[in-house]
Amino acid sequence: MKTYIEKTGAKPLVGVKNTKWTDIQLSASATGSEQKVTFPILDETLRNLFYLKDKINGLVATSYLSLLATLETTFTDTWRAYLIM
Repeated sequence: MKTYIEKTGAKPLVGVKNTKWTDIQLSASATGSEQKVTFPILDETLRNLFYLKDKINGLVATSYLSLLATLETTFTDTWRAYLIM
C-alpha cells in the first residue's frame, strides 16, 4: 500500500472529500507486523464516533437511573398501601 500511495502522489482519493493520497500516513506498529493507517477524515470521523458513543452512553445511564427511581417509588408506594390495609 505504501508503494501505491507514493506512486499515486497528490491525486484525490475518490469518494473521500478533500483527501489526497499523500494525506494517508502509514506507520509501523510496536510489533512491526502491522501498520497503522491515519488520515485527517478518518481521525475526524473516529473522534465524532467516540463523542457520540459517550453521549449515547450518558443518555442511556440517565434514562436507566430515572427508570430505577420510578420503579422504587412505585414499589414503595404499593408496599405502603399494602401494609396499611
